[in-house]
Amino acid sequence: MNEQLKQAKASIRAFIQAHWSDEKLCAVYAFNRDGKMLYESGCCCLLGVTLSERLHESSQGMCPFRLGKEDRHHYYIAQELPMAIVAERAYRDLGWNGTRGYYSEIRRCNRFSALLRAEMRRREHQRDLLPERLGLDVEVLVA
Repeated sequence: MNEQLKQAKASIRAFIQAHWSDEKLCAVYAFNRDGKMLYESGCCCLLGVTLSERLHESSQGMCPFRLGKEDRHHYYIAQELPMAIVAERAYRDLGWNGTRGYYSEIRRCNRFSALLRAEMRRREHQRDLLPERLGLDVEVLVA
């Protein structure tokens, strides 16, 4: 695995860990698995799905969902999140096919699915390590 791809995956993991709930993670995994994630869509890219209240595909580039008093597109609001621009570029890089010299949505989708599954496993492992799941008395640990 080349260094650029390794860094891209680390950037995306950091962004997801900072900004996605477990529910968002699972919903985006299903959305991506269904082939609906697209790098060049403000609604269906990494940033587009981050603040979208419900995952959706835009119709001819027009998104029906706006956020806040300013009626701003969720993609543009997500761009202001910490690590967003780096994560967006990293998401683009997941699709790079270096041997052929182009970006591939299929490659991006497959790599992103693997990354999301790994994050789900990591979160499940963390939950398994919670004191109450290990049968430990939480009050004793706090005292």
